[in-house]
Order: sequence, then structure tokens, then C-alpha cells
Amino acid sequence: GIGCLALAANLGMVLSAVPALMSKGAPYLPTMNRSIGIVFDDILTRPDILNERNRTASSTNNSPSTAKSEDICHNAAMTSSAPEGETPPVVIVDLGSGDGRVCIAAARRGYHAVGYEFNPMLVMISIVWSAFDRFTPTTPSWSTSGSTSFYCRDLWNVNLNNHTSTSDDTNVIIFVYGLFPIMERLSKKLYDEAPQNTIVVSNVFTMDENYWEKIYHREEIFLYKRRRKQKHGGLL
Repeated sequence: GIGCLALAANLGMVLSAVPALMSKGAPYLPTMNRSIGIVFDDILTRPDILNERNRTASSTNNSPSTAKSEDICHNAAMTSSAPEGETPPVVIVDLGSGDGRVCIAAARRGYHAVGYEFNPMLVMISIVWSAFDRFTPTTPSWSTSGSTSFYCRDLWNVNLNNHTSTSDDTNVIIFVYGLFPIMERLSKKLYDEAPQNTIVVSNVFTMDENYWEKIYHREEIFLYKRRRKQKHGGLL
């Protein structure tokens, strides 16, 4: 039971050091519950945050490619929007989702959340925890529209163009908890691939502001919107 999950979590922490040593990502660094609360119960409840995204999207004529992935399951996850009744809808993406706690917290609040994790042990823990959490009476009630999807993938191989299969009005909010050595590369990947309607939430480490404009900072949480592309190249 609990002992097996604890053992699996410890093993997951050890295995998570592999991508960090290969400069492919960060080790398992769980996001603190306080940080999750700051994001979901404070920052994302403020209408001005999503309005920042809307102003950016409406002012550009050059958005990333709309090529769709052949991964049918992944596309199905991308086209799900939540919370129910909210305009515009929001899709939460966690790159390096670890034990799934960010996605689970998002689902409790009615969002559809997609987690990508390199470590198969942590993916398994995420799936089990998510299922257990949803149907355990002692945990906060999930919204009927909340859901989670977890995929065992290297974040560098995740094609964020899949998000362009959603409605143009959909807000895509990407969570990252990287390490300093990968942040410049990650910033460029997200800028090149993520849809225009994207906000990045970075935990502790900052994004490259050549690509992303900081719009909010509280404690260890940084929020960014993408910088606009000029018609003839370059960024604003």
C-alpha cells in the first residue's frame, strides 16, 4: 500500500537524476503545495492575467505552424477544454510533471491537465495517485469537468504544435520547473512550438526574456507571455 508507493517515489527520485545528468531535463523536484495554491487560487483567478495573453494574441499576425501530430490520443487530450462554462477555456500542460501533483491540483479546480514525464516510475505514480485522488472522499472534490492525462515522454520530444488543434480562444498554460542550464533552450522551444495563446508558469528559474515577457512575479513563481514577432523577423 502506502509503503510500496513510498518506495516507488524514492526509486523515482533516483531515476529522475538521469535526465539531469544527460542535460535533458531536471531531476524530480516536486512543486510545493504553497506554490500550487499561489498559481491556481490567486494568479489564475485574476482576469488581467489571461487578458494579457489575449492582447498578445490579437496583436500578432505570425503564429507557429498548425501542423498536427499523428498521436491520436495526444490530440484528443489537447482538444479537451475546461473548466466548464469558463470563457475562454484553459488547458494546463506540465512539462516534467513528476508525481502529477500540478495536474491533479488543476483537475480538482476543473481544468483539463496534461502531464509529460521522462521517468516511467513517476508516470505510474501519477496515474495511480490521480485515480485514487479522484474517488477518495477525504480529498477535495474534483470538478465534473476536471481531468488528467499523463504521458511518458522526453520533454524535448513533445510537439507543442498539438495545442493548435484547440480553439483559437483557448488559453494554454504551460508549467515548467527546469534548471538554469536548460532554460534558454527550453525558452526557445516553447516560443517556436507553443501556440500564440500561451502563458508560461516557471517555478524558481526564469525564462529567457528574449522570447518571453515577464508579466507577474510572486515569490518563486514567474509568469510569462510570449513576445510578439514582427512581420519581417525579430521580436518585440
